[in-house]
Amino acid sequence: MRAVKRVYLEFLRLAKPDAINPNSWVIHPMRTQVDIASHAGTTRETVARVLAHLAEAGIVERKSKTLYIRDKPKLEMLAEVVNPDSDIGLSR
Repeated sequence: MRAVKRVYLEFLRLAKPDAINPNSWVIHPMRTQVDIASHAGTTRETVARVLAHLAEAGIVERKSKTLYIRDKPKLEMLAEVVNPDSDIGLSR
């Protein structure tokens, strides 16, 4: 499994339903990039790159110590991409 896909899966594993907005998912407190990288078996730089791509695509949004998953179905689709070498779905 490619590192990017493992990071997607780690975000999905950490996500919990938002108590305030029932259609939203959050990771709070957001783990450090090093911690996520360790669990996903990759580097901090890969986690930073994935976060930047997901934020640019509007899939996640980071505010303070919380990561809001704005489009969980899209993130789930990216985690299941047949060809994980592509960044299909990241561009809007």
